[in-house]
Amino acid sequence: MKTLDATPIELLIAAGAASAGNLDGLLGETVEELRKNGVPDEDIMGALEVGRAVRERPATAMRETVDVLLGTDLTRRSPEAGCPAQAMPDEDALRSMMLIATGSAMTANCAPCLEKAVSALVGLGVDDGDIRRAVEIGLEVRDRAGRRADDVLNRLAAAA
Repeated sequence: MKTLDATPIELLIAAGAASAGNLDGLLGETVEELRKNGVPDEDIMGALEVGRAVRERPATAMRETVDVLLGTDLTRRSPEAGCPAQAMPDEDALRSMMLIATGSAMTANCAPCLEKAVSALVGLGVDDGDIRRAVEIGLEVRDRAGRRADDVLNRLAAAA
């Protein structure tokens, strides 16, 4: 991101958006630029917390929806419980879960998650075409979510 002429508020917006989008590389660049511009760490942390809250709210809502639909209790599941793929009983189940994790990591912009899932899939001997397809599905889901957000923005702009 070219930030040479960005104002501090624009950089804080970028930091919050990078936090919301799990874009750690961009986040690092933006925080560095914020510090060069003399923005206090407290202000930077505030932007990152807003981004985190924006990122986590849909996940919380999704867990609540799944609980209602399936009668589960995901809202009380501890994040420290880890990825369900870790507990798969056999290689076929693990392969399926890691393909799901690959698509999910793409949708969530989680580079470390993607690296871990793809590495596991390669270790399991999964075909490159299957891995690419999981990535494509994740990208399509992410793009659909982006289009929905754009639709909301367009409706709000039209109403203004």
